[in-house]
Amino acid sequence: MSKKIQVLLLTTSMLVIVFALIGGLGVHAASGNNNSDNAYTHMQVYSEVLHRIRTEYVEEPNMGLVTNGALHGLLESLDANSSYLTPAEYKAYKAAKTDAKAGIGATVSKRFGYAAVVSVIPGGPADKAGITPGDIIETVEGQSTHDSSLAAVKTRLTVDVGSRVECVIFAPARLSRRRSPLSVRL
Repeated sequence: MSKKIQVLLLTTSMLVIVFALIGGLGVHAASGNNNSDNAYTHMQVYSEVLHRIRTEYVEEPNMGLVTNGALHGLLESLDANSSYLTPAEYKAYKAAKTDAKAGIGATVSKRFGYAAVVSVIPGGPADKAGITPGDIIETVEGQSTHDSSLAAVKTRLTVDVGSRVECVIFAPARLSRRRSPLSVRL
């Protein structure tokens, strides 16, 4: 079985499990248990799901990948600005915040699983590149924004002054897809 099919099966299995968990959690929440009992019940459900993945999945699952996927899904389900960072992503995020770097001049959030432009600073690099609110950023420097946390996308969009950032932008309002190299200058 190819690696892509294995990843697809694992992803599909995780989605089924997440939907089952959400459904089960809704039933438990309606039963009127207090918060501390619910927390233990939720952990018990999660533990049972992990046990079933380990014992009943067709192939040996990568439990690190499963756990990261669960954590990403858990936090990204809160709102468009919440995301889970691995230790390496967090380190890169913190380093980008302390370095003398500049952004693209746009507010970015997650929409439809991808990074999306919420607003653009007039006269900023994104505005000069023709990026408008509502545009979807498919890739930044060749990496899909769908597979990345919002913090990781923002880190890749924050570069040294005078640098260029290569993005693939889908503009639903204009029904177009284009490469937009952004030059960040202050």
